[in-house]
Amino acid sequence: MNLVLVPNPILRKKCTAVDMTNAKELKTIKSKASTMLKIMYKNHGCGLAAPQVGIDKRFFVVDLEYKEDDSSTRNPIILINPEIVETFGEYLEAAEGCLSLPGVMIPVKRKEHVILNGYDVDGSLLTVEAYDFDARCFQHEHDHLEGITLFEKVDPLMRVSYLQEYEAALKAGAKPGVYE
Repeated sequence: MNLVLVPNPILRKKCTAVDMTNAKELKTIKSKASTMLKIMYKNHGCGLAAPQVGIDKRFFVVDLEYKEDDSSTRNPIILINPEIVETFGEYLEAAEGCLSLPGVMIPVKRKEHVILNGYDVDGSLLTVEAYDFDARCFQHEHDHLEGITLFEKVDPLMRVSYLQEYEAALKAGAKPGVYE
C-alpha cells in the first residue's frame, strides 16, 4: 500500500460504502486502516483517507494528538462510512497541506465546528464532534471520500496557479508531509 498523488483518478471518485454487515470486509478494513496509520505517521500527517492509498472505500484514519517528537502520544480514530451531520460556526480560512499534494499549501475556508457520524472497526456507531483544527482535519478527510481534493476548494483561476506550484514542487522532489 502506497500513497497516491494528484492526478490519480481515484482521488476524484466518490468512494463506495463499506458493508457494515460483512465481517470479512470489516476485518480487511481494520488491517488496511492499521497500515494507513503507519503511512500517515511516517509522512507526518494528521489524517489519511482510503482513496489516498488507492482504496475505493468510505473510511479514513485521523490522529489529532500525534506529535512527531513524542511517538508515544497516539490516539488514532478510524471512521467508517462517515457522514457530516452538521457544520456550524464561522467559515475560517487556513492553509492546508495534503499527503496526496506534496509541496503545496492551499488556503481553504471551512466551518469551525463539525459533527460526524460513522462506525468504528467493530461496527459500533460513533459520533465525533470537532472544533477548529480538528474540525478542519475531519472535513478534509471527508472531502477525499467525496472525490474532492484541495484544488476543488479554490477559485478556478487560483487553481491554475496552485496546480503550477504543485507541478514545480514535484519536479523539485517534493515529498509527502513536507511543505516548504
